[in-house]
Amino acid sequence: MEPVFRSESYAVVSQEVAVPICQCSALVEQCQHLGVEGYRVENYQAAGFLNRYLPISIPHAPMLIYKKDIRIPLVFRRDSHVQMVLNESWRLEAYFRLVDWFLADDFEAEKIVFGYSAACCPLRRFRGLKMIDSAYVAFRLSEIVDGASFALQEMQTEEEFIQWNQERHLVGDPQIGRHSKILDLDNPKHLQQVQLVFDIIRLKYPHVTLFQKASMLDAVG
Repeated sequence: MEPVFRSESYAVVSQEVAVPICQCSALVEQCQHLGVEGYRVENYQAAGFLNRYLPISIPHAPMLIYKKDIRIPLVFRRDSHVQMVLNESWRLEAYFRLVDWFLADDFEAEKIVFGYSAACCPLRRFRGLKMIDSAYVAFRLSEIVDGASFALQEMQTEEEFIQWNQERHLVGDPQIGRHSKILDLDNPKHLQQVQLVFDIIRLKYPHVTLFQKASMLDAVG
């Protein structure tokens, strides 16, 4: 990773790093089986997680071309775990699984596709370039892998997970909080999020039984 040149930014604290352009071809080859088709160097102009949701403009930012019309900027926060994503194949696969999960639901897609609103149209009808908030996806992946995997290995029941999630807010929606309703595993959307979390963790710990009541996870297809 290397520092990037910002032509315009309203942040004073944030520092960004990018995958060197000379390494992009190798990364594309490494990710082809995941749906990556190539890379381009374009201007990055957005207000997302990268710069604490303040506008930023980065000229000549490398971006992966993913599934034809999706761009994944290879620019991240310096303090993220993105170097491990690039160095560990299972994290790389987990990153793209997370992107796919967000894009599968219009309202979740709002969180990572710049300029998209589910209230306007379904994502499949969105005519703008689908540029991903890659820094947010990297942060979310770190929350799951680095912040939750060890704790979840010790849990034996769904009840333990629900109680733990009430404090950590790993899975759910804005209505689930410390003083509000708990995670509802009868809610298909919540259950899909749980499935995603465990699918990602099992990429690193494939032989660990995270719940004895595994039927909850197997119910999600």
